[in-house]
Amino acid sequence: MKKYKYQKLHDYFSVQSHNLIRITYKELEEIAGFKLPDSAYTYEAYWNSSETHTICRSWDENNYKKEKVVLGEYVEFKRVEQDCKNNSYKIEINLPIEFIGEIIRETTKLGACKIGQYDHVATYYEVEGCWRPLDKSNPVTGDKGEVNYGKEYKLEIRCEEDYIRNVLRKIREIHPYEEVLINVVKLYNNEFE
Repeated sequence: MKKYKYQKLHDYFSVQSHNLIRITYKELEEIAGFKLPDSAYTYEAYWNSSETHTICRSWDENNYKKEKVVLGEYVEFKRVEQDCKNNSYKIEINLPIEFIGEIIRETTKLGACKIGQYDHVATYYEVEGCWRPLDKSNPVTGDKGEVNYGKEYKLEIRCEEDYIRNVLRKIREIHPYEEVLINVVKLYNNEFE
C-alpha cells in the first residue's frame, strides 16, 4: 500500500480539539517534514478541498475545512460540526485504573465522551477476569502458560461513528496491554426517541 505523503500532517489534525486553528507555512512545513510546493504559496485555490490536492485529506478526514489563507504566511482551519451518521456506539475497554483519566481526556478531544451539552461522560467500575498468556506473548501481568486471575476496571464511553476510528487508535496508543480488550457495541437509542 502506498504511503500517504502528508501522514504527519494528517496525524497532527487527528489530535486537535480547537474549533479554529491557525498554522503558519513554516509550522505546516515542520509538521509535514518538507517544503510545500510553490503553488501553495501562489494560489489560494491550492488549499481548497479537491481530489487532486491530496494534502486536503489531512484536514478533511479530521473534520476541518480551510477557513482563510494569507498566502505565504498562514492558513486557518475551522472544525466542521458534521451531521454524524446518527450511529452511536458504546466502547468498552478493560484496563488498569491509572489509565482511565488519560483515556477519557484524550478521547473527549477526539469527539467521544459527549452527550448533549456534556463532555467527559464515562462510566467505570471494577471487574474480575482471567487470562492465560501463550508462549509468544509478552504480558504486562500474569505468568505465561498459566490461567491468571485478577481485578481491573471496565471503562465505558459513547462515541459517534464519524469519530470512532481515531478514538480507537488513541485508546490503543495509550493502553499498556500487549493485546487490548475493546468491545464496540452499536446503540439503538435514537430509534426509540
